[in-house]
Order: sequence, then structure tokens, then C-alpha cells
Amino acid sequence: MSEKADPATQNRVVQDDCVPLQDVPSVVVIGAMNLDVIATAGQPAQADDSTPGNIGFYAGGVARNIAEGLTRLSVDTSLHSIVGGDFAGAQLLALCQTAGMCCEHIVTSKNGATPVYVSMNSHDGSLLHAVSDMSLIDRWQMPQLSAPSKAGLCVIDANLPQSVIEDIVTLYQHTPLVAEAVSVSKCRRLQNVLPALELLKVNRHEAAVLVDAGEQVSTEVVGKKLLELGPRKVLMSLGADGAMLFEKRAGVVDVIHTEAALAEVVSVNGAGDALTAGFLAAMLRGKDSATCLQWGVEAAGLSLECFSACSELLSVTRLTRQRR
Repeated sequence: MSEKADPATQNRVVQDDCVPLQDVPSVVVIGAMNLDVIATAGQPAQADDSTPGNIGFYAGGVARNIAEGLTRLSVDTSLHSIVGGDFAGAQLLALCQTAGMCCEHIVTSKNGATPVYVSMNSHDGSLLHAVSDMSLIDRWQMPQLSAPSKAGLCVIDANLPQSVIEDIVTLYQHTPLVAEAVSVSKCRRLQNVLPALELLKVNRHEAAVLVDAGEQVSTEVVGKKLLELGPRKVLMSLGADGAMLFEKRAGVVDVIHTEAALAEVVSVNGAGDALTAGFLAAMLRGKDSATCLQWGVEAAGLSLECFSACSELLSVTRLTRQRR
């Protein structure tokens, strides 16, 4: 899977699916965008010492990552988010525009710094430590958010304050809702809105927190317990073990597991968001659940092979080709 992006198509959204684009529902994504500062050690890191490696600055944030993934997968996507009126905010907006994203609903605030996420990765790309400063979005009340019109799907992330999440769910009550749990520390912000969700995306740790399950409880049991709390579907990322989908149909719970895509891991940053984007892009095209899950894990695999959260290689053609 390790390919170089073709300079001729780099950062260009490729509209290349057999489903006419006008028939693919549009999506509103609401949540965080931030500047990612990713430091990856070039060798095993030692405590209390400097380690040679790679440091890069990338566009990030859960909602922004999902929005970019959907855009690259030819889904008409509007991102509602906020940045500060600083250099980091200007750089983020430029990166989003280069990726072909709709940025007209991104607010620039004069009263706070652009959110920043700083991570330290091991030499194998796995996450060692991370710190995020999301104080700007913690204070964001989104007074400009208007009622939905033609959106076929609304995606939110748990970076948003709980009161804002609940307001969005009320506003978009007639639109299918998807929520990304974000982290163990923030996933409980979704607790009160779980019954309103078409799809909840979690990892194994977030799912366990939401159902108060210990590590000894099996992944399948955790997923089924989470489904009982109200969401129609639960998409669970399992890292190197791939992903699982839990879905209740006619009173019976279907569980689908897909192995992780083969990938030369550069960074795990954004892989879970790519999983969500790939899954939703297939779902919006009316694909069956197994295909949706396959698109998701392939998109995540592409993300793993680059430092940025969303791979420039991501396209419908690429995901379709991977299945052959």
C-alpha cells in the first residue's frame, strides 16, 4: 500500500465514483479543527534525553479530519468549526483550502488561540504521549449555526461542549446523526444523546468507559452493551486488529469484523477519523455494511502510511481498487 502521491493529482479531490455525485447526500460536520504538531522519534526514545527524529506541522482535529476525508471521497461536505486569528489559524485555513474543503462556515475568533495538538510518536509510529489545547472550542457556543436544510447527514465530535452537542442534536433531530467519541476523557459528553444517533464511532477504550466495562469484558460484549444504549450502529476501531460494526436489525444484533489493512505505519494520527470518513462515504452511496467497513479500514490504512491525518492518496477509485 505504500505509494507516493502523484504530484499531478496531489491535494486534488477526484470525483470518480460510479454513483452520480448529485445523488450522494451532502454532509454537515461540526467540531474541532487544530494544528497538529507531530514529533516522531527516529530511534527508540530515551527518557530525559533528546531524540533525533522528524517534526511536522499538519492540519488536524477530529471533525476537520473527517470532513477532509469525505471531501476527498467526493462527498459534498461543509465543516463548521473555529480557529483563532493567529498564524496557526491562517495556516490551517490555507491547508484546508488546498485540500478542496468548504471553509465558509469556519469562524475566526479574536478572543483565543487556535487549538493545537502535540504528539510524540515512537520510532514505529505508535503514539507515546499527546497533549491538546482545545480551550477555544471549549468556549464555542456556535451562535451562527442555522437550521439544517438539505443535509443528508450531520457529524459531530465530542470536542464540543456537552450543551452544544445537545443543542445540535435538537436542531438536527430530523437528520441522521453521527458522533465521534474522540477520547476517553470526552466520550461521556455523548451519554445523553446516544439514542438519537444513527452511528456512534468509538475505540475499544471509549466504548468500555461508556458502558462501565472492565478490560476483562470481551470486545463483542462491550459493543453489544453500547448498542443497547440507543445508537442504531456502533463502529469500533481496534487498532492493529481492524474494526468491528455492531448493528441491530429486526431485533437481532449483527456483528461484522474486518481485519486491518496492510500498511507500513508512519503515524497513527488520524487513522480513526479516516476510518469514519471511509465508512460514511460508502454508507452515503448505499453500500452494504461489510463494504462500508472495508472502505473504512482501507482509508485508515492509507492514513497510517503518512504523517498527515488524511492521506493525499485517498479517493473512491483507490478504495474500490483495494477490494479487488
